[in-house]
Amino acid sequence: MIEEVGGSHVSSGTNVPPPPTEVKVRTMHSDIEGLRKMGGGLPQFKTVAVSGAESSKQKTAPVNGSGSSFPWWVVAVAAVVLAVLVWFGYSLFLKK
Repeated sequence: MIEEVGGSHVSSGTNVPPPPTEVKVRTMHSDIEGLRKMGGGLPQFKTVAVSGAESSKQKTAPVNGSGSSFPWWVVAVAAVVLAVLVWFGYSLFLKK
């Protein structure tokens, strides 16, 4: 059975409890006061070492004699291979 209560439709067959009369809101100030009352101190930052974690040092790629880590000869070989393929394709398909 559905009833209208305060402009809202409410099913009387549900077991939903009414909202609490008092609502507590947690703030950082209330958390600090709660810590003080329980005998704890103020929160403090502390640096700890975690075992098994990787270090924050970046790994660098090996550098060849020219000071660059990228082998430019790979680009040169790829350009030559591409030029040969374009020439071969042109001569095979478009040349009459």
